[in-house]
Amino acid sequence: MPTPASAMYIYTLYGQSGACYYDGDDDCDFYAFDPVTVTSQTAVPQITTLSKTSDVQGSSGTFTVQGRALVDNFGYSVAKIYASGVTVNVQNSNPYNPNSVAVQCSIAANAPLGDQNSRYPPVLG
Repeated sequence: MPTPASAMYIYTLYGQSGACYYDGDDDCDFYAFDPVTVTSQTAVPQITTLSKTSDVQGSSGTFTVQGRALVDNFGYSVAKIYASGVTVNVQNSNPYNPNSVAVQCSIAANAPLGDQNSRYPPVLG
């Protein structure tokens, strides 16, 4: 099993396109362009620090997640939490700075107290 620092995913996209042109004989002649291949390499995300690790019921705000490979090459990042009454959404992610993500967090006024997230295995994705 690879270590998290060396593990990565490689995505390859293949595309084919073309153009239709008219040469005066009332039909479309299709001209195919050369195929295009795009390869993107994405490492396994690693979290090193959180700007906030707890808060109170009924609160909401933004915290920062620092680490490595938190944003994929297409600019997407997903935050998940497994705690009743708590919602999180990525507020800001940037493929040019994949090591920092701003996350909006809301805790319901009736959310259970205590360490809710530790009861579940961490899931990345």
